[in-house]
Amino acid sequence: MTMMWPFVLGALGIFTIITGVKIILTGKLSAREEEKLAAYSAKGARTMRILNAAFNIIAGLVIIGYAVVRYLENQEIIPDNVISKIVLLGVALVMVVVYFIVRNNCKKM
Repeated sequence: MTMMWPFVLGALGIFTIITGVKIILTGKLSAREEEKLAAYSAKGARTMRILNAAFNIIAGLVIIGYAVVRYLENQEIIPDNVISKIVLLGVALVMVVVYFIVRNNCKKM
C-alpha cells in the first residue's frame, strides 16, 4: 500500500500543474472563483488569476517533489529522515502565507 502513494501523489501533482497551465491559457477559473473575483477591480482580478495559476503550478511541483522523496525513501535509496519533509512543509507554508498576503492586497486594489 505504501508503494502506491508516490504514484498517486505524482498524478495529483501533474493534474495540479495542468490546471495551472489551463488557467494561464484560458484565463478562466472555476465558476465559484469567478464569482469571488467579481468583487475585485480589474487589476486585482487579473493579479488573482495569475496568482492562482502560478500557485497551482508551484503546488504541483511541490507535490511531485514530495512523491519523489517518498518513492526514494521506499526504495531505500535515501534515508528516511524528517528534514526533507520539513523543508517541503516549509515551502508549502510559505506559499500559503504569500497567497493570503497577495490576496488581501488584491482586495484593496
